[in-house]
Amino acid sequence: MFQKEDGMKKIALVALLLASAATLTFGQGLKSAPTVFTSGKWKVVRTTDPMTDKPDCTGIFENNYSTQLTESALYIGVRGGISSIKYRFDEEEPQGVRLPTDIEKRADTAILEGSDFGRALRSTRLRVQFLTLVRGVQVVDIDTTNMMDALENIKSGCPIGSPAPTEKQATTKSPAASCSSEQLARMRAAKITAAQIKAVCEN
Repeated sequence: MFQKEDGMKKIALVALLLASAATLTFGQGLKSAPTVFTSGKWKVVRTTDPMTDKPDCTGIFENNYSTQLTESALYIGVRGGISSIKYRFDEEEPQGVRLPTDIEKRADTAILEGSDFGRALRSTRLRVQFLTLVRGVQVVDIDTTNMMDALENIKSGCPIGSPAPTEKQATTKSPAASCSSEQLARMRAAKITAAQIKAVCEN
């Protein structure tokens, strides 16, 4: 019970921090953080928790600090007050429109987690359509090809001096769709490596 509550509080905190991304303090904090890893259009920046001295690892897409990757979710910020959200993975049919959660409304941020996060990791392109109260329809188009590389670096603690992936590694897609999003999530939760997951799911 307490673990679930702590998890929800953590999600809420991250989302609220993203809502502050446009402010001078938070924006400069990440923008001045050192980049420790790059793969394609993704990079990982490293900050340090001032209370624990533990590293905080954040993936950034195309230097757009409103699109941020953590170990368990993808956060996509937009201005104007979110009224509805729709996802499209690769060239599949778009998903149905969904309403934002209270946290997403307050943070002006779509949060992909669970099965949607798993689908994004297996995709090469993600489009997110927002209907906003102030700015109307806005579409964010994200190249997710190398997002798995960034995620693996985040999970490893984003060590300083992380080597960039080789060309072969960078062009290798995440596990084949023979494994469901739920299966992938369980394997990652069990700390199974990306190479092991790939071997299982592509056989």
